[in-house]
Amino acid sequence: MPKGTLGSLMNTSYEPRIYLPSELQPILIALDELKVQLASLPVNADNFGLIHGDINVGNFTINEAGGLTLFDFDECQYSWYVEDIAIQLYYLLYVFGEDSKFERKDQYELFIKHFELGYIEDGRRMPDNWKDLLKLFLRLREIILVVGMHRSWDLSKPDDWTRDFLQDSRMRITKGISLIDEF
Repeated sequence: MPKGTLGSLMNTSYEPRIYLPSELQPILIALDELKVQLASLPVNADNFGLIHGDINVGNFTINEAGGLTLFDFDECQYSWYVEDIAIQLYYLLYVFGEDSKFERKDQYELFIKHFELGYIEDGRRMPDNWKDLLKLFLRLREIILVVGMHRSWDLSKPDDWTRDFLQDSRMRITKGISLIDEF
């Protein structure tokens, strides 16, 4: 696997096995399986390079002319470009999105429509399997968030949102499905 991929999960100082309790062993198994899938992806100049690694509503601004400015580059890494898309989509749909799956589906469809329009605007063509790859990286983002929550949060008395998030995430992760597979 190319150096720098899978962000903090490949960093030895951020070992998921240290942070997840033993009852979450199925998440570690799912992560190992996902790593094998990601390691088999082709790496070339068209699909792999330096990415931001944490595009979400807290890490960009849009000026009056519609210009986008990204900041907070502490999670930059070399990875597949589609991972940046998946990270932004994940935060839009789950973390900052509405709780209704119907509303999330609408947000997903709107995001994909405008993303594709912007991507092909200059004559580029969407890669054939980009939506399948998007699902892989959505699954990876979910695992990263679950591990991060166990590393950084006191989960002894989670609030309702946190409890539901962890329950839903565990189900998706262990079944090998992504957030958009539910639509």
